[in-house]
Amino acid sequence: MKNPEISVIVPVYKCEEYIEACVDSILNQTFSDFEIIFVDDGSPDNSGKLCDELAEKHNNITVIHQKNQGQAAARNNGVKVSRGEWLHFVDCDDSLHPEILENLYNAVTKNNVSLAMCSAIQEEKIPEDFNSHKEVNFNTLKMTEDNILNLCKNEKYYYWVVWGKLIHKKIYEKYPLTEGRIYEDNAIVCKWLHEAKTVAITDAPLYFYYINTTGTTKKAFTEKQLDVLWAFKEQID
Repeated sequence: MKNPEISVIVPVYKCEEYIEACVDSILNQTFSDFEIIFVDDGSPDNSGKLCDELAEKHNNITVIHQKNQGQAAARNNGVKVSRGEWLHFVDCDDSLHPEILENLYNAVTKNNVSLAMCSAIQEEKIPEDFNSHKEVNFNTLKMTEDNILNLCKNEKYYYWVVWGKLIHKKIYEKYPLTEGRIYEDNAIVCKWLHEAKTVAITDAPLYFYYINTTGTTKKAFTEKQLDVLWAFKEQID
């Protein structure tokens, strides 16, 4: 069997009310050469069961079940079994524009770069026109220190998160996520950008990020949230 070009990796934890909408947005892509890897991170609800049911219906879906280890471990373990040359990460309560994979894939191949990124919409509800066709233009940007700093200050590119990007697997394997931490993507994505040397960027909002007020980084303060200081230190280094 031919390997897919893209592996879409979805960590799954307590998202039974969102998972079907999420997978529908992936399956309805205009780009078809991809696989979906669900990593059930010991979810206590029916999320893992729903993933198994979806895998029975679609031959491009794989499900991994693991004890709860956190998003970093889930993503790392998903990458380990992935068959695609390119990686795209989706949170299980988010949704994709139907043309995001096509646009990101065209951006990396036409511009001969190893990472492409788009903008996103962060709301509690998907806008009615989110799935409508968008004219998408990419620019290439060399990852000098000044340009990385400018991305850091430019909120529309969400440079510090793993979602909304297409990344070559070799970069991820060189800089995997640090397990046992939160804000783990904040710490590592700048290293991906630096390793890529040049990236393709569009400000078209092709990713929908659901604002979950009970999410890992939105809850009342705990000592674990001090990991954000570790993440900032990693970025500075």
